[in-house]
Amino acid sequence: MRWIAAWALLIVPASAFAQTAEEDVCTSFESLHARLAERVAPAVVSVHVERERDPSERNRSERGGWAAMMDGGVFKHRPSDSPASGFILDADGWILTSHFNVSGNVRSVTVTLADGRRLEAAIRGSNATFDIALLKVEAKELPTLRKAPLEALRTGQFVAALGRAPDGRTLTLNPGIVSAPGRLAGRGIQVDCRLNYGNAGGPVVDREGRLLAVACKVDTKFAGSYGQNSGVGFAVTWDKLDTILPDLRAGRSVGESRKAFLGIQANSESEVEGVEIDVVQPASAAEKAGVKRGDIVVEFEGRAVRNFDQLRAVIAAKQPGDVVKFKVKRGGETLNLEAKLGWAPGE
Repeated sequence: MRWIAAWALLIVPASAFAQTAEEDVCTSFESLHARLAERVAPAVVSVHVERERDPSERNRSERGGWAAMMDGGVFKHRPSDSPASGFILDADGWILTSHFNVSGNVRSVTVTLADGRRLEAAIRGSNATFDIALLKVEAKELPTLRKAPLEALRTGQFVAALGRAPDGRTLTLNPGIVSAPGRLAGRGIQVDCRLNYGNAGGPVVDREGRLLAVACKVDTKFAGSYGQNSGVGFAVTWDKLDTILPDLRAGRSVGESRKAFLGIQANSESEVEGVEIDVVQPASAAEKAGVKRGDIVVEFEGRAVRNFDQLRAVIAAKQPGDVVKFKVKRGGETLNLEAKLGWAPGE
């Protein structure tokens, strides 16, 4: 009996320890989320856009509820007056949000800061390819976010997407992980945070509350069937934003998505260094430049190319109509080619 009693004493504490460990994990997550909210909240804003409504949207609104947002089972339309999110980029009143948030026939834009101030905002520039827009409000000494180092960005890393609720004051926080880096043609990352029209344009941060990217590219095509993003969200990393910010600050906009297109498919089974071409699209920039099946792209715009991801990233930084120079190996010789990039299919 003493032996049984001794084992009982051992079993009970073990169960208690397991429960305590589980509670500790939950407490740690709660503390992490609370710290993130506290650090990031001052820089997250609500963006309210007033638009001219078109007749089709007015008819949907009159039907009310989901019918106001559904069209043939697909969530294609956001009501004109739905609030969205953004965040303060610079202390002197520069604010980032998504292009989608401020697209259309806009009458006015109002930004609500974390301290409750409501300020009129001007759309200084936007870029549909990046799905980014830059706003300007008259304010000084606003809180901003530190930038996270991106060189250590990896699949599985903790991230959180933050935004503002419809009341403009309440913060929203959707945790997740980096599902994959190098998405959006090299401009961004894929995350499993539940992105939606409300938090699109808000910041995606790391566990320290440092800026990684801007939530954008919320899917509107398959939303009715698969949810607003079905756990697949996208965000443009801050280093790629730096490439378009000068144009946005200067008031220049790209009103339609512009993706450059060379017109090749790589041989995924190739083990050579470079990009071995498997398919050349008919009438594409590549075909017009003389690219042939079996060619190996080894250099593009003066940069060595070791794999397809590198080549795709360089092309993504270009615009349709740009003339590019590249080198391919064909047999025992290296050829210098030139191509005028086209538009990606469907654009």
